[in-house]
Order: sequence, then C-alpha cells, then structure tokens
Amino acid sequence: MNEGERRVFKALQTYAGSGENGGSGYWEGLAKIAYAAAHDGASDDATTKNPEGKRRFLRELVAGGLDALLLKVEKLPQDWDGHELRQLCADYFAAQTFGRVMGKHTQRRAEYENAVWTMGLL
Repeated sequence: MNEGERRVFKALQTYAGSGENGGSGYWEGLAKIAYAAAHDGASDDATTKNPEGKRRFLRELVAGGLDALLLKVEKLPQDWDGHELRQLCADYFAAQTFGRVMGKHTQRRAEYENAVWTMGLL
C-alpha cells in the first residue's frame, strides 16, 4: 500500500471501530472519510509528474467518484436516464475541481484552459 492507501485504511479502521457501522449514513460516511484521508492537503503534484502517476491519479479519481455516486443511486429520481446521469457525473467532478489552487481568476487556471483548448484535450 502507498501512503495515501494507508491513510484511507487507517481512517476506515477507526470509523468501523466506532460502533456506528449500521446506520443509514454508514457508507456515505465511509466515502467522506476515504476521500478526506486521500486528499488531506497533500499536493497532487508530487504523484502526477510522470505519465504513470497521471494514469494512477485519474484511475483513483474516477473510481472514487464512481463509488461516491453509487452511494446515492437510491436517492435519484426514477425518471432520470442517461442524460441526467451524465450531467450528475459532470457536476460531481466539477465540484471536486479547482478550489483555492486553481480558482476562477488565477494564472494556473488560465494556463490550464489554454492547454485544454490549444491541445484539443476536450
């Protein structure tokens, strides 16, 4: 296990040992703890400087998002189809981005947007 995985494992052990693992918020709580432990302020830069690190980061990011969204399936309106589900995924990942590092008016955000459009990444 890498350091991030160890932090998640320790956080999950701590939560599971609290005796509150039968409530309705159990899985949502686990998802929040796992995400927080994996993203506790450590810079993503250290793990994403090479192509393999980028692949690993993207796999973990998408898997974490999938897990978090799957926890909410029972709450989704029955009439939602692929269109609403795609938008929910887009909105979920949009909510996980930028923040204080890449705020709307930062140089880093401007450089990111320039690279995305000039390199045809979307």
